[in-house]
Amino acid sequence: MDRASEPVVETDLAELRLVAGDASDSVAATCVTRSADGRWLAGRRAPWLASWPGHWALGAGGAVDAFENPADTLVRELREEWGVAPAHVRAEALIMLPQRLALLIGQAWLDEGADAASAVATTPSPEDA
Repeated sequence: MDRASEPVVETDLAELRLVAGDASDSVAATCVTRSADGRWLAGRRAPWLASWPGHWALGAGGAVDAFENPADTLVRELREEWGVAPAHVRAEALIMLPQRLALLIGQAWLDEGADAASAVATTPSPEDA
C-alpha cells in the first residue's frame, strides 16, 4: 500500500510503547469503527476464544506489538480482524485498567463505499490452525 492510501492517524500518544518485565504491564488497543453512513462495526466473538467467547464486540482490538506505535495497532487490528482499512483513525483515550494493562481506545471511520458488511470477522477455529 502506498503512503497516499494510508489512513490519517491522529494521536498525541505516539511515544507510548510496551514496557519491559511483567506481561501485565503491557499495552493493548481497541478501535470502535463507523462506516461512512454512520453504522457501527460490530461482530460476535468466536465461541472458542479465551476472553468473552460468543459475546458481541464493537470494532477490533489486540495487543500492541513490541516497538509498534499503539495508534498503528488500531489500523492493524482492523485489517486483521475485519479486512477493512480505515480512512481516518483518532486516539480518543488512554486508560490504565486495574490489571495494570494500559488500553488505548481509538475511533475509526471507513471510506464511502467500504464494504464492512461483507468483511469476514472470524477467528480460525483451533481445528483450522
